[in-house]
Amino acid sequence: MLCFSAHNDIPLMWSHYADAHRGICLIFDAKDPVIGMARKVNYPDAYPVFGNVHTPIDMLLVTMLNKAKYWQYEHEYRAIACADPNEADPLVECDSLSYVKLGATALVGVVFGCAMSESDRWQVKELLELSHHPIELYEARKGHRDYGITIELQR
Repeated sequence: MLCFSAHNDIPLMWSHYADAHRGICLIFDAKDPVIGMARKVNYPDAYPVFGNVHTPIDMLLVTMLNKAKYWQYEHEYRAIACADPNEADPLVECDSLSYVKLGATALVGVVFGCAMSESDRWQVKELLELSHHPIELYEARKGHRDYGITIELQR
């Protein structure tokens, strides 16, 4: 399963998934076919009801696309992968190691966390130089007057 968020400026997301603001956030092009298959996660108050679920794929989707309401700040989308998806299924193909292959230009930006070390930034920049297409670099900055985060293009 590939998980994405519609927002990159949520402090809790940086705390949970980016090593307390020391990591990065990857920005993908939503026009990439694999990312375009990602489905919006639902955040109900209670567990989903399986009464109208008739196929294994439907069961998988209900299970994977519902999450407790208190996680709704994540604004999550998920692409669910399968080694041999049926063309009619809303699943993304992966290889035998469960890796999903994104398009060569799917990655369009990287946001550096506001507590990321200079050596880690340098390593990420070196890796990005191997890319054959432009990737924008951004900085996450803590708010001066509030608890928010702003994302600024690196100059």
